[in-house]
Amino acid sequence: MLDRGVYRECRKLLVRRVNFKHFAGSAVIIQRTGSKTTVEDCISTEPVSETGGMRRTTFYTMGQQTLFQRCYSKHGIHDFSAGFCAAGPNAFVQCDSEESLGFSGAIDSWACGLLFDVVNIDGHDLVFKNLGQDKNGAGWNTANSLFWQCTAAG
Repeated sequence: MLDRGVYRECRKLLVRRVNFKHFAGSAVIIQRTGSKTTVEDCISTEPVSETGGMRRTTFYTMGQQTLFQRCYSKHGIHDFSAGFCAAGPNAFVQCDSEESLGFSGAIDSWACGLLFDVVNIDGHDLVFKNLGQDKNGAGWNTANSLFWQCTAAG
């Protein structure tokens, strides 16, 4: 049994300088209970899955207080994204994607407090919008979020 102080420390995580190759799913996924996580200098290339469903959501968070920094993805779908009701704040800083097959941003409803700072998406879009009936009737995908000095196809 862990006491409260030890449990809090266990929730902090650092993923650094990892090369992901031939993955079918996400390179890094932060679950809903994840908090205070840093993912930096990671590279994901040559995914092997079919291009559908939630496969290839390369750097993905549903948690809060997550920092993705200097990450790179090639041939991913939703390369840099936050999921359903991600509490935030979550940040993607100095991240790059090549030949992306799906938009990055909030990919489901109400992922709040997202910051995309110097994120470059080659081949697809950065999206904060009302998704309407897409993605299981998601509606608005974010609030209180910002793109800063980013480039994308749209």
